[in-house]
This record gives sequence, C-alpha cells and structure tokens, in this order.
Amino acid sequence: MRLITNVFTAIARTATREFIRLIIGPAIGLGVGYVVYQWVKDVVR
Repeated sequence: MRLITNVFTAIARTATREFIRLIIGPAIGLGVGYVVYQWVKDVVR
C-alpha cells in the first residue's frame, strides 16, 4: 500500500511540474512580450 502511495505521489508531482511548465512558461513569455511591446510603443512614439 505504501509503495502505491509513493508511486502515485511521484506521478502527481511530475505531472504537476510538467503542467506548470506548460502553462507558466507561455504565460511568462506573453507577459514579458507584452511589457516589452508596450515599452517599445512608448519609446517609438
């Protein structure tokens, strides 16, 4: 029973990490891109 719990925990942890990287990565990229875009727009204008 303990082994099953450990395996499940490991799978859940890995899945969570992958999910976070999948969601947070693009979110951070979009956020940075948006800030840079706004900054460039202000500078150019």
